[in-house]
Amino acid sequence: MDDIEKLQSELQQLSQRIYHTKHLLEKMSDGRPYRKYLSPERTIEELNKCAGSQFDPEIVEIFISVLKDGEALRTEVPHFSPNWNEWLLE
Repeated sequence: MDDIEKLQSELQQLSQRIYHTKHLLEKMSDGRPYRKYLSPERTIEELNKCAGSQFDPEIVEIFISVLKDGEALRTEVPHFSPNWNEWLLE
């Protein structure tokens, strides 16, 4: 595997870890017919609890810092595609 392929692989893996965390964060913060949405505090607790098993700990740390800086969980989150980095690889 050459350097470019290695970088492409690392970028893809990173984008997938970010997408996974973001996707589940949205699910936790959205209400469901069978449960109310989680509060920001409860969401942070859940992220911390699952860091290292379900979520990448470094990604969780970044997401929590954004949440604690006052970013509202209930605001519209732009769509984030796991292939966001394709333009870098062309």
